[in-house]
Amino acid sequence: MDKAARLYQGAMETAQNSTQRAYARLLLARTLMKEGRVTSGREQYKTLLQLSPNVHDEYAVPFSFYAAGRLLEERVATTEILNTLQTSLTTSSWLSPTASYMLDGFAETLAEASSEDILRNRVLDSQKAVQ
Repeated sequence: MDKAARLYQGAMETAQNSTQRAYARLLLARTLMKEGRVTSGREQYKTLLQLSPNVHDEYAVPFSFYAAGRLLEERVATTEILNTLQTSLTTSSWLSPTASYMLDGFAETLAEASSEDILRNRVLDSQKAVQ
């Protein structure tokens, strides 16, 4: 494991709250992907994807959104991404403008990429809720 990855792993282990852990996991995921350890990086992103929308950065962007963006680029975990987005819409009383913009983009990408009618309809319903 690269030095940066080891440091981020250590930061995750010593984090004192969920936000600190999420930051370290996000940086670890990015580092693993850059190292070419794609499977490990994706696993870290999938873990971030499961976080509550209440675990967010200083811009009120849920860490799960960063994971969703990266996994969408990779065209993996689309059903899980859709579930995360719908959870964000139903459990968050407010999304920052940046998070709302990201959510709309995710819905658009998912709608374009989806070949299943059921999934496409869920995405379109979610997108209407954002607007």
